Amino acid sequence: MEANINLETMLIKAMHLDDIVFGYQAFGRENLVNKISDKDQINMIKKAIASGKSLAKEIKAKYNFNNLEELSSKLKVKITYSDKTYDQANMLLFAFYNSKNLITINKKAVDTALSFKEMKTLSKDYFSKKTVTNLLIGHEIYHFLENNNKNLYSNTERITLFKIFKWQYRARIHILGEIAAMSFAKELNNVTYNPFILDILLVYGFNKSSASALYQDLILSEERVNSIMEGNDDK
Repeated sequence: MEANINLETMLIKAMHLDDIVFGYQAFGRENLVNKISDKDQINMIKKAIASGKSLAKEIKAKYNFNNLEELSSKLKVKITYSDKTYDQANMLLFAFYNSKNLITINKKAVDTALSFKEMKTLSKDYFSKKTVTNLLIGHEIYHFLENNNKNLYSNTERITLFKIFKWQYRARIHILGEIAAMSFAKELNNVTYNPFILDILLVYGFNKSSASALYQDLILSEERVNSIMEGNDDK
């Protein structure tokens, strides 16, 4: 495979991929992935996508807001902007939510990631700093709502890891929250592509090889999803 792929080439292709493909790639990061069949993963992904989209529609119908800062204020969630790029574990972070109703956007990391000048045919409006920031905020708003609504699908879906007589241990599948959050952010911001594409876009500004590897894995995920949904894989 190619070491580095042109950013615009990756984005144009990724923008047309189905949300399920992004969800399947993300599922690979789930600790319990080996406990769940591919077919069950696809079904869970579909439910998480539908749940996130439905919640965004509910929020848009319930609240009158002109921008996400205004929505956050109505939800009593504070947004702060940080100049940090990496956290204490030296992990690259662009945004995060904590349980104190605070969303932090790492402005320096976003600015650095979006400092590229490689767009020739793809409009920069698709990935302007405002659009990217709003997608990040939307994603974190979902986690705020998720933290305060135990009935959301990403909170209720469980798998049984083991049983002892009548007692059973059922574990939450955390990646479903990330998949639902991306679907929520997509619907909330009325964009046509899956916000998981930001994994490629933002990482590219720091490490082109890592971004290319993410893209290549995404293409492999597309092939895998097609095989599963066509019934060519019984796993």
